[in-house]
Parts: sequence; structure tokens; C-alpha cells
Amino acid sequence: MKTIYLSVILSILSVQKCSKNPSQKNTLHLNLLNASYTEWTSGVKGGGKGREYYLKIELLSDSITVDSLWINRKMIKAFIPQSGGIRSGNSETANYKYQRGDTLTVRASESSRMNDNSPAPPINNFNGAAILKYSIGDNTFYIPIDSLVKIPNQNRP
Repeated sequence: MKTIYLSVILSILSVQKCSKNPSQKNTLHLNLLNASYTEWTSGVKGGGKGREYYLKIELLSDSITVDSLWINRKMIKAFIPQSGGIRSGNSETANYKYQRGDTLTVRASESSRMNDNSPAPPINNFNGAAILKYSIGDNTFYIPIDSLVKIPNQNRP
């Protein structure tokens, strides 16, 4: 009986340890529907060029905050464009609240003029295309993204 009890406790502890491992895909809070990128060139001389990344996600939790995207050995600030969601406050102090079941697009912009002082990726020996960092309250989570689909290039005015 003691052996069974000890086995159950060890199993629970190992499951808890795995759930905090950032190399595991976390689908408890969001579902990654697709991941893509496009290359862009500025229409203004000296305006640069870069890539725009789009991650389409479905929320499986009520409140998340996206932080960054690690890609091409760089950490890029990620954001959810301020459209959709339930807005409170005036336009300058608006807070957007998203709900379980909402489908959102996370964006990140990489520019040829970016500083390349990025910290190391949070997942050791990662061989995929990107890693999305997000948080719920004070807890941080990572989702590895295996591949990105290239969409047609954009020329910007």
C-alpha cells in the first residue's frame, strides 16, 4: 500500500514538473490556428525592410497578455492589434478584454534596423521556427511554433 501511495505522489510531482517546462507545447490557454510571415520593404528611402509575423490564436482562457516572439535568434515584441474585444475607457486609456473562444491575431515586426541584443531563447536546443511568450496573471508560458507559412511580400508606402 505504501508503494502505491509513493508511486502516486511521485507521478503527481513529475507531472507538475513537466507542466512548468517551457519546451512543452501548452494548449491549456490558447490554440495556435496558424502562423505566417510576410517580407516588407518601405516605400521611403532609408525606411528599411523586414518581416511581419502573424499568429492566429483561439483563446481557451479568459485573459492573456502576449509578450514576445523569439525568431531568427532575436526576441521581438509581440502585440494584439487593438481591434475587437470589449473596450472600456476612452481611446487613450482603453483596455481591451478578450474572452474564451475569441480568435485573435498576434503580430510581431522585425526590421532591418532592429537592435540585436536579444536574450537567449527560453527553450534550450529548440529547432522550430519560433517561440511565443505570453502570460496569464503572474504566470509566464511559452509555446513553440514548429513552422511559419510565407505569404506574399508587401511594399509599404
